[in-house]
Amino acid sequence: TIQCKYYQGTTYNHSQIKDAIIFFAEHYASVKNSNDKKINYKLYGHYKSGHGKLDIELDINFFKNNFFKKISYKEVEGKNGKKTKEIDKTTYIDQDLSLSDEDISDFISLVSIDIKGKSFEELEKHVINQIIENLSCNEVEADYYYNNSLAVIRTLAKSKDIALRKISKASFINEISKSN
Repeated sequence: TIQCKYYQGTTYNHSQIKDAIIFFAEHYASVKNSNDKKINYKLYGHYKSGHGKLDIELDINFFKNNFFKKISYKEVEGKNGKKTKEIDKTTYIDQDLSLSDEDISDFISLVSIDIKGKSFEELEKHVINQIIENLSCNEVEADYYYNNSLAVIRTLAKSKDIALRKISKASFINEISKSN
């Protein structure tokens, strides 16, 4: 499963991808003891800066402290009558999901995080070039196919039924090549 985060003008912080990592962990926990095939979890991101924060060994303690620990706050009235926030409750997602350290280690082996992704413009140009190469067309036609592909993907993405979110390469090319 793949999550994409695009924050072109933002400095990367772990909290920006925490919900995606938790979503991955919840799925992992739901299938870890079943006969379902394990899947890989990929998170791609684009950030203006802060990339060095993730240039470290992503180990169990890192995941526990940065992704699985959720702190909720409550407002309280301070001595001067102004409202302030204080920690209300700390929740540990790994504990809520009954994930052992061995489970977390296995989960980490399935997770890939890349926060040095290309800008939207670079990605768009790459896709246009792939369309030109794969459909043997010129740039004007590729722009047309690109816009059609966005419409096809938008339609697929809106379906609540996972089976209806899939399309074969041949069907995709056929759909984006229609002239109407």
